[in-house]
Amino acid sequence: MDTPAKTLNILCIDDSRADAKLMQRALHESWPDARFKRVDTAQALKKALAERHWDCAICDLILPGFNVTDALTILRAHDPKQPVVLVSGKIRMDEILQLVHSGASDFVQKDQLTRLPTGIRNAMRGSQKMANRHPAESIPEILDILLVDDSEADAKLIERRLKQQWPKLRFTWACDEQQLDRALESVRFNCILCDIIMPTLTASQVIEQVSRLPIHVPVIVLSGQVRIQDAVNLLKAGASGFVEKGDMERLPLDMEQAI
Repeated sequence: MDTPAKTLNILCIDDSRADAKLMQRALHESWPDARFKRVDTAQALKKALAERHWDCAICDLILPGFNVTDALTILRAHDPKQPVVLVSGKIRMDEILQLVHSGASDFVQKDQLTRLPTGIRNAMRGSQKMANRHPAESIPEILDILLVDDSEADAKLIERRLKQQWPKLRFTWACDEQQLDRALESVRFNCILCDIIMPTLTASQVIEQVSRLPIHVPVIVLSGQVRIQDAVNLLKAGASGFVEKGDMERLPLDMEQAI
């Protein structure tokens, strides 16, 4: 069991007492002594944040009279590094993308609450990485970027777009598993971009391989159309974000947030 040395403080933002109890029960095995508090209004959330430090916030996607975007805004205004795990039933792909950019750290579906401790660990790990980063080191002067994509045309378009933002960027393109292996062995990349599906390689395989590296390297998945469950599964596996191929103008901002 991965138990922190100190007592964990968990803030639950949910209008349902019953759902909150289920979440608390899901956390009990990993953190039996965790402090757990539920709030369901903006005023109560602000008061709870003023009372103590919260190691992680859990937020329902639907809050009557108080939406999740408002909650994320309040949480980020209080602490930009606040770990936040969203708990949801059904969610659209565009909602996932929007909430990632609004500050959500991870997603857990309500029918898969056994994954909640993992989501919280992932969120706290990401927050700690942000806290340890020196502001001057946030974006290196010269970036090494790897694109894993079977389309040469897409690779040229993406390279051109990124070099508009970072003229000194070093760009590596890998179109299959062998080229990916060679690239990872030879270069320490700042960020990896990956097409969601290719003839001989998938984004989940790339994420798994990158996760075995001795250092953390963010992976942003590039997609056309993707099923919600596939998106959630890739977030669970460790994807740092998603960018739709029709919205490449947003890619540099996503990369800055991930690096």
